[in-house]
Amino acid sequence: MWREGQSFEDAFQYVKAARGVTNPNMGFACQLLQCQKRVHAVPASPSSVLRMYRMAPHSSYDPLHLVPKMLSHPGAEGLDSRGAFVVHVPSAIYVWIGKDCNTIMSDNARAAALQVIQYERAKGPIVEINEGEEPLEFWDALSSGLSAEDCSKGAVKKEAIFFFWRR
Repeated sequence: MWREGQSFEDAFQYVKAARGVTNPNMGFACQLLQCQKRVHAVPASPSSVLRMYRMAPHSSYDPLHLVPKMLSHPGAEGLDSRGAFVVHVPSAIYVWIGKDCNTIMSDNARAAALQVIQYERAKGPIVEINEGEEPLEFWDALSSGLSAEDCSKGAVKKEAIFFFWRR
């Protein structure tokens, strides 16, 4: 799907023609469909305008293997001083590093930003930001990435986000 730019259905039919017993399990099929939604969304849906990933252990069995996990509700309220986050907006990819974040986690976040460029065909630049030193462009990117539902409710304003993190 990724290399050939195919949809899930096209890739599935291609593999099925080569090997008739092809039957991906439900979890893998869901991951492929989510990938298709993120990479091939045209026009971009509100949920694909802003994506945030937090660096977290892959599983409790391997707490040192950190992977990017997508936040279901991206926004300033998802940031945590103990962690590192990859914030993907159309104009840039930000690596936000909390003031209490350890080096291993911040290094993994930098690597995850490169993966977003490679696997989701995102455009750079990659901008590293430390908590408390965020430029106004970062807050603008977070506030402009709100979903249509959030905007219609007037849930968060740029000034409120800026105030929240500066207090």
